[in-house]
Amino acid sequence: MDDIMRQKTIEACLNLNMKVYADCILHINEIKSADEIMGLPPVHGIQWVVGFQEKRFYRRTSPQLIKEVNRLFFGE
Repeated sequence: MDDIMRQKTIEACLNLNMKVYADCILHINEIKSADEIMGLPPVHGIQWVVGFQEKRFYRRTSPQLIKEVNRLFFGE
């Protein structure tokens, strides 16, 4: 199930024109320059990241992403 969830989440991100970093090393400057960060831990599904060091992220696109993932899994 993990691979299916990951695949559908990446597909949903691309459908929403989001930048996807999969299986790579992110540098601190890349994290700090991001508008929003979401992770996909195997047990919990999509998780929005609140902050990193002094940087705080705002939850703007993660609701759209969750809606798109649900659409891909369950249809309209």
